[in-house]
Amino acid sequence: MFPNRPGLTPIEGQSDRGIQTWLDQLLGVGLTRFTGDVIDAIVAAADDVWAQEDRLILDTPDLLLGLMREEVGIPRRAFAAFDVSMHDVRAAVRAGRVQKQGDLYASRQIELTLALSVFESAKLGHDLVDVGHVLLGMTSYSPGQAYRWIDVLTGGNALALRSLVLRLMEGRDDGSAGVGQTVRT
Repeated sequence: MFPNRPGLTPIEGQSDRGIQTWLDQLLGVGLTRFTGDVIDAIVAAADDVWAQEDRLILDTPDLLLGLMREEVGIPRRAFAAFDVSMHDVRAAVRAGRVQKQGDLYASRQIELTLALSVFESAKLGHDLVDVGHVLLGMTSYSPGQAYRWIDVLTGGNALALRSLVLRLMEGRDDGSAGVGQTVRT
């Protein structure tokens, strides 16, 4: 069992099952509410953290990197509209990481982000939480750490990124026109 650490929730086990148990405890919805892409992003983020010997706290910047792993996904397309590459996100996240030791823990910020993504999905009338919903969750709470990271990466345009993600999810934009220009299909 993990020792009690204020502000952190233990993720028991380095596996999809450990992630599933954590989501069940956190949101009461487990993996059945999240798409495979979201689960893959969370697992990729956790794997990246596990690979580091001196830092074992899964946080929203790690999740952002996990979301960006798909080259054609909504997160990459949305950030590309702001001229932000995967390399830019990775460099910013790596530069801002806090080093910790011990077992793998999830921060309260990542838990808040995932809870907000469930809310965003429900608000849009969607049955499942996809990567776009997670980005919406990250940009829905301006005092949050994820919002601040995205705002810095987009040059102060976190709300514009949020609007673009909504358009991409609705199929009203393909992300190639740049910020503020909608492509009708």
